[in-house]
Amino acid sequence: NAWIGCIYYRFKKFQSFVCSRSSLAGDDYQFLQRSVIPTYHFQKSLRRLPIPKLSDTCNRCESSSYVELKGVKFVFLFRFLASAKVVLNDAVYSRTEGTVRSFEQTEGQELQKALIDYDRNHKDTSYISEPWFDMYLRSRLPCPVNFNPFMMYAPDPDARFNHQLSRATNFAISFARFRRALDNNMLAPEVFHLNPKKSDTKLFRNVCK
Repeated sequence: NAWIGCIYYRFKKFQSFVCSRSSLAGDDYQFLQRSVIPTYHFQKSLRRLPIPKLSDTCNRCESSSYVELKGVKFVFLFRFLASAKVVLNDAVYSRTEGTVRSFEQTEGQELQKALIDYDRNHKDTSYISEPWFDMYLRSRLPCPVNFNPFMMYAPDPDARFNHQLSRATNFAISFARFRRALDNNMLAPEVFHLNPKKSDTKLFRNVCK
């Protein structure tokens, strides 16, 4: 009986190993998502962002950042003039406003024209897409502080997986699963459902595919 019990134990252990290996090799694990709606199904229906008028931009803005795109430097003005006016004294605000007005009448005109020409030649996307993605993906600087105030990941519900090595391993595996789903057009497209009870359903996904 002891011999039979030993064989049975080894068989169950081997069976568990085979099942775990097969589950890891299956598509349900290899792909983070397996959406029936292709990832870029709605891409052509997305509206292109309009380029704001230079005067509107300057009236809302206070600081500029240069971004080089295919050899052309564009100026993107960050919209915080109203906020700046609250915290700056009159003298500093007056100097800053003068700089913005000077820019609007000089190099701003040329840069606005270059931006419009670039947008006209890239009708497949919005003018902001390439520099926006380059900012996050091309730069080797840490994302927190340089591009985002901070980044935070929620702790795993299972305390056993909150060890730094386990979390790093799971992140790497999840990134690979995400990339595989994206490359195979299986990552679910982001849809903002105005009425989820009617549209965020299995019927909706089956009709759209």
